[in-house]
Formats: sequence, structure tokens, C-alpha cells
Amino acid sequence: MSKAAMTSPWAAERAARSEVESRKKEAILEVAAVTFVKYGFHGTTMDMIAEALDVSKPTIYKHYKNKAELLHACNERAHNRFMPLAQECRDLDGTALEKIKHYQYKSVEFYTDEFGRALALIEETGLDPEGRRHWQELREKIADIFRNIIREGIKKKEINPNVDPKLALLAIFGAFNAIATWFSPDGKYTAEQVCDQYFEVFLNGLKP
Repeated sequence: MSKAAMTSPWAAERAARSEVESRKKEAILEVAAVTFVKYGFHGTTMDMIAEALDVSKPTIYKHYKNKAELLHACNERAHNRFMPLAQECRDLDGTALEKIKHYQYKSVEFYTDEFGRALALIEETGLDPEGRRHWQELREKIADIFRNIIREGIKKKEINPNVDPKLALLAIFGAFNAIATWFSPDGKYTAEQVCDQYFEVFLNGLKP
């Protein structure tokens, strides 16, 4: 019998174990991110994370050796979410405003659960100098993509030529990033409605 004609039960068992282990690591990461945001890095303990998952602390240590490793993993998850989105927007067919809107709507959509919100706020939880530098580098790369989008939009007359790309980006991203600090899925507005209102203010202003 050829190897291709059969499926090894041991291979299937290994794959199943791998999937379970992956789900366990994901669950630990989600709880850790939310706990870091709620209590801060120094206020969080591995006991808290273990208790929230109803497991022993040694069980957590099988997957992550300490809090710093957990925080780094959260930081990496945020990097893996936001940078590809920025690159996707850069390559979209459409105007500069459409690209900016696409990024912000997708970002805010990501904030609608606790894990996404925690990842968006992870910088505030006590990253070590290396983690903070890594996060700042990510933010600068994303900012550079959108400064170029705004400059291109000005050249194409899609954006007001009196706009300073750097200040415009600080204003827009500052406003939208702050949504993660207060947004609640159970609140009055959906994520999409919040974005609609924010862009109404940015694009049309407060004048009647």
C-alpha cells in the first residue's frame, strides 16, 4: 500500500493534539491581554490568569514562561493585525479618503471585542523598552504609509491642499485610536455608526 493511500492514525492524533494546544495558547493570550489592560502589567499576576481560566499556574507556564513573554506575544499579535491592514489599504484601488476610511472602519471593527480592544491598548500596559520600541516602530511604519496616501491624495486633488499630512494624520489617528478606550459592544452605537459620525465631523465639520 502506498503512503498516499492511507492516513496514519498517529498523524491524525498529533494534528488533533496540536490543534488543542493552539487553542489553549490562544485562550491564555486572550485572558492575559484583557487582564493587562484592566490591571496593568505590574498589577497582573500569573495567578490571576490561571484563575480566570480555571487551571493551575504551572499549566500556564507550560505555554508561556513569564508575564513578559505573554505581553510580547500580545504585542506581536497587534503587529500582525494592524500592519497587514495598512498595507492592504495602501494597495487598494480608490481615492486617498477611501483608503483612510477602509483602515479606520476595519480597525474599529477589530475593537468590538475585549481581545481586540486589549491589543489596541497593549502599549499602555507596561511594555519593556524593547517591546515599546518595537510597537513605536510599527506605528511609525503605518503612519508613513498613510502620510504618503495623504500626499498622493493632495497631488490628485482628492484632499484639500492646505492640509499638512503629518498633522492630519495625527488628528485622524488620534481620534480613532482613542475609540478603543471607551467603546463597548453593548453601547448605544455600533462600531460602524461611530466611524460614520467621526468621518462626518472630519469631512464636513461642525458648521451647519
